[in-house]
Amino acid sequence: MRLRFRLLENPGNRGKGYSVRNGMLNARGDILLFSDADFSSPIKESIKLIGALEQGADFAFGSRWLLAQSQTKRQSLLRQFVGRTYNLLLRLVLGLPYKDTQCGFKACTRRAAEVIFTRQRIEGWGFDPELLFIAANLA
Repeated sequence: MRLRFRLLENPGNRGKGYSVRNGMLNARGDILLFSDADFSSPIKESIKLIGALEQGADFAFGSRWLLAQSQTKRQSLLRQFVGRTYNLLLRLVLGLPYKDTQCGFKACTRRAAEVIFTRQRIEGWGFDPELLFIAANLA
């Protein structure tokens, strides 16, 4: 198998959400996946996300809360507390049932990416729950 790479350049620093959206909308595959750079969710777990898509899902995402022991890099207790508090508030405000809205480990079909990422508006931190909100409301 021959891997092909392409470098995308953003027009300045517009934030993580912008960079992910730009990458996903410019990707060329049938299945698109992104992961946080710290790989707190092991990349080998992508098999589960891809499996969910192959079984008919349009959008799949990981959760660091389901099997915390499988994380490759644990967050500090303070970061875990702040993240879980933020997550609880988000779930209440947005009506999302998901426990780990901030997990940066997501995959989707090309068709779903074109629908979800063109609707994304948050360009900085906090875009992950927006993606889940958009996907949940399109289901």
